[in-house]
Amino acid sequence: MARIWMLAGVLTTAMMVSGCDSRPFENYSNYELSQEYQSCQRGGLSPAGAQRCNNIIKECEIRKEEKNFRC
Repeated sequence: MARIWMLAGVLTTAMMVSGCDSRPFENYSNYELSQEYQSCQRGGLSPAGAQRCNNIIKECEIRKEEKNFRC
């Protein structure tokens, strides 16, 4: 029984870690991404909103390096 719980824990951890590599805003157009970036600049964000904005900023930085796009 302990092995089942250990296996379940390992699988859960692996799924969580593999989800961290994705780029949630990768499929946004440049226009959509810049609109989202502008909404982040307004302030008053919840913790979840702040994390969302961090992901938007990371996507902007990636596009700046790859495609010379600025949000």
